[in-house]
Order: sequence, then C-alpha cells, then structure tokens
Amino acid sequence: MIKVKVKTILDFKIILGGKEEQYIEIKKDSTLEDLLNLLSDKYKDLTKEIYTDNNDIKESIAFLHNGVNIFAKEGLNTKLKDGDSILMFPPVGGG
Repeated sequence: MIKVKVKTILDFKIILGGKEEQYIEIKKDSTLEDLLNLLSDKYKDLTKEIYTDNNDIKESIAFLHNGVNIFAKEGLNTKLKDGDSILMFPPVGGG
C-alpha cells in the first residue's frame, strides 16, 4: 500500500467531508483512475461531479499530479507513488 495526498477546493472540498487535504491509502502501482474510483465509491456525490453520463472525466475538471496537469503526463493512467500529491478542482469562474 502507498499513501497519496489528495487536495481539494471549493465544491470538491465539501463533497469530501470539508477536508481540504487528506491522505488516501491505495494499492501500489495504482493509477489516478484507480484513485478516482476509490474516492467515488467512498463519496457517492463525487461521481456525478467529475464524470459525464458516458463515464468520461468532465473536461472542466482539473487534476494536478505533483503540480503538473495529468494531461501533460499519462492522463488517468498516470501511475501513483508513495507520497504523491493530487490536486483536483472544479471549474472556477470569475469576472
């Protein structure tokens, strides 16, 4: 097992119990997709917030793996290592 730090803001923070940061234990050699599945199983409201009806990740959701956008890496297939940090945040508007 490895521990991954998951950081969230705004709506995701509320969905994940009001915690901005938490450590999640997951199997060694897991991917970001495995982590999202684990979180979705634990926090049912998360599923409708991050997935489309076709079970694809909504394009407006941002995920950073150790500070780098996952789509600059392997996307959802990005491998996780002990001590990694994942930041996930919903769309943010401003004006």
